[in-house]
Amino acid sequence: MKTLIVEDNPLLMSIVCAGIGVYETSILEANDQLMAINLFCVSKPEVVISDIQMRVGDTRDFLQLVSESESSKVLIFSSDSDLLFEVEGKYRELGWYFVNKNDKFWLRQFGEVVKRIYAMPNYNNYSK
Repeated sequence: MKTLIVEDNPLLMSIVCAGIGVYETSILEANDQLMAINLFCVSKPEVVISDIQMRVGDTRDFLQLVSESESSKVLIFSSDSDLLFEVEGKYRELGWYFVNKNDKFWLRQFGEVVKRIYAMPNYNNYSK
């Protein structure tokens, strides 16, 4: 299984990597939208964990690409509450997960969602 993590903050990237390191997955790291798009198209990850707001721009184009593929389990996390609300409204029906980093318990929520994602059967949707 491959997991693509999109996060521009190196500390948060290391926290997320450590949190999913207990699962049997190859971790792909992207720190901007262009790198995320390239890695997604080339590697076709089964799991995508993405921040929305980046130092330069955001990941909305990337998220649109992911939504069109309908092949990945997706967890979006952000400290931009308005942007998270906007993205959640657009993609909630796809079964994506959302965590607000402004919540003081966000790391626990993040861990619970990650546990759910990796426990899902048929995580490899690319076997078509």
